[in-house]
Amino acid sequence: MIGGQQSVDLDIGVEELWLYMANYQNWAEYVIGFQKLQVVDESRTIWTLRGDVGILAREVDIQVDLVRQVPNEVAEFELTGLTERLTGSGSFRVARLDAADDGAPVPAVIVTPSRWQRFWFRLISRIIRGRAQSSAVPAAQPPTGEARSRLTFALEVSPGGPMAPMLELLMNPMLKPAADDICTRIRNALGGDHDNH
Repeated sequence: MIGGQQSVDLDIGVEELWLYMANYQNWAEYVIGFQKLQVVDESRTIWTLRGDVGILAREVDIQVDLVRQVPNEVAEFELTGLTERLTGSGSFRVARLDAADDGAPVPAVIVTPSRWQRFWFRLISRIIRGRAQSSAVPAAQPPTGEARSRLTFALEVSPGGPMAPMLELLMNPMLKPAADDICTRIRNALGGDHDNH
């Protein structure tokens, strides 16, 4: 299983952030490899992502089922691969930041990658940087309010089948740059601090 957590502080209130995040169509295109989003009902969506993992390139349909939602606080979901063997879970949380919080970072999840993973991370980072420069996202307008909030994404994914160990090895170094990218794009769309946590 591979996964991680990423947070970003924003210069908007929790309610406004929740309304934005609760509608996946607002931010779905920020997910790396996004092709399309099909809303089945209030608790089920199907995401089509194009994955370029090493020498493997293919589209995968992933069913996302909302399993728990507390408005203005948390949404938890489960992932099921429809076209590939894949399972997982994830969440996004929103939290109000007071002046006392002063934007203190969320404790980091520390993982020591192997030499092979570091190699793939460097390679994939170079590729992603090249793509990011060609598809730059415009900066958000300066914030108008004093409300601040923190958005935290968490995701765990388990590929299945005989290729699972290789896919985990190839996908693991891609998660951090992908998480950084989605947080940066949401921050640019809504306004916020320049550092992700």
